Amino acid sequence: MLIEIESQNEICIVRLKGRFVMRTDPEYLGSQANDIKIRNCSKLLIDLGEVSSICSTVIGFIVDLYTSTAKKGEDRFTLTGGNTRVQEVLRITRLNTVIPMAANTAAGLAALRGESTSRSIGS
Repeated sequence: MLIEIESQNEICIVRLKGRFVMRTDPEYLGSQANDIKIRNCSKLLIDLGEVSSICSTVIGFIVDLYTSTAKKGEDRFTLTGGNTRVQEVLRITRLNTVIPMAANTAAGLAALRGESTSRSIGS
């Protein structure tokens, strides 16, 4: 498991890579969440394109980032990518009905920049 953070103007792009399963290190996720919050990005994109599976710990990580970003206003957070298994977890947990999603990073960035009206996949 790996988390990479990149800033593009006011948008932070957080790329999750690998398998995030029951043994996912909560301290690592907590330190990454703190790093993201310290950057104080006004908008956040979480890219799940290279994640093979996720567990409840990662769901908590995503929800934590979403709630801290949502406090700043609407249209400031989006999830992108995710294979069939990841999309199914998001559907079962109903996060796909709460958190804005885009098919890929380009679509997510366009939505965060206000360049697109299509905001949801997997509903």
